[in-house]
Amino acid sequence: TIADVPTVKASPAAYMLTVIGDNDVPYEAGIANMPEYAMYIEEVLVLGAVAVSMVLLITLMVRIISILRLSRRYPGKKTDGITLISTDHTRAPFSFLNYLFWRTDIPQDTDSGRLIMAHELTHIRQRHTYDKLACQLLTCIFWMNPFYWLIQKELEMVHEFIADENAIGEGDTDAFARMLLQTHNNGQYLVPEH
Repeated sequence: TIADVPTVKASPAAYMLTVIGDNDVPYEAGIANMPEYAMYIEEVLVLGAVAVSMVLLITLMVRIISILRLSRRYPGKKTDGITLISTDHTRAPFSFLNYLFWRTDIPQDTDSGRLIMAHELTHIRQRHTYDKLACQLLTCIFWMNPFYWLIQKELEMVHEFIADENAIGEGDTDAFARMLLQTHNNGQYLVPEH
């Protein structure tokens, strides 16, 4: 009954926590005794969370579209289901789906060039883009949970370790260091490419 609802002279948030935490209070009774402005605060919070999710989803979509536009702007050569695109883009070399974007100023016939190529081919063959996109989609929707951001970062690190191990193995650490210097990520989030 409504008489059983605890009376709280606190903020709307404290009131909501009291009502939510008490399993004996019917939902309708808690809503009936909730101050009117508390319902508006709840609506504003939900709308704010949805708005942030939408902004993150739109940001991710814009970045995906920019990569697909980049694939159409530069010439590509398809081999074994992989499209190699030569570009002068500063973020290259990187891979996305079956596209390997290669920067024209990095020779492919050097040790570091071969290592970078093997690294990116590992991302493509193991379909890391799909894992990354699924994780980023979940992060956009559940952005308020810090574990999704941590999972996204860890997944990216695991992908990089796998690709590095396949490219380098027990090989030359000097060539590995040169490869790392030629390719870097600026610490951005929601970047769909590897």
